[in-house]
Amino acid sequence: FPAVEVSRRPPLMVAAGWLAFYSGRRDEVAEWLALLEPLAADTVMPDQGPGLELARAALSMTAGLGGTLLLLRDAEIVCSHGSTGNPWWPLAVHFEVLGRLLTGRLPADEQVEATTKARLAVQGTGTTHAVVTAQAALVHLRLGEEARGQQLIAEATAELVALGLEGYWLAGMIHAVSAYASARRRDAAA
Repeated sequence: FPAVEVSRRPPLMVAAGWLAFYSGRRDEVAEWLALLEPLAADTVMPDQGPGLELARAALSMTAGLGGTLLLLRDAEIVCSHGSTGNPWWPLAVHFEVLGRLLTGRLPADEQVEATTKARLAVQGTGTTHAVVTAQAALVHLRLGEEARGQQLIAEATAELVALGLEGYWLAGMIHAVSAYASARRRDAAA
């Protein structure tokens, strides 16, 4: 389809945005997202799948082009659509908790509960579960709950290795928390 035709059809705009994302064309993703932003959130997609609001938020959240506040907004939108029929939900749970942690919108007394709930919510989702487990480990370590933090990062690392996904882009968080946990143990071998 010519770009003019694509820009007149929101479902094709979303598809073009994902194609640009998977092709590594970040500027093009940003252009499609900018065109999608002002469109009606309740626009129905032709396959009776997710509405435009969810489709746009999922693309924006996954592309991560707008900083932490936009990531948090998009993750909250994706989460608000629930898990049923929503393939982006596990990643959104991760990004919502991460966004709240990074922006200070998750008080210290709620961090353990939030990361525990997130771990349960994304159980069985592979790398996303391992990353959320690493988030939980970091929370425990920062709150001085050393034993629990060390246990959780060991679980996250073991899960990542079992999946054979040590080089996956989301694994960076796990590796960073593992290094932090090693430093706290004064483990020079790490």
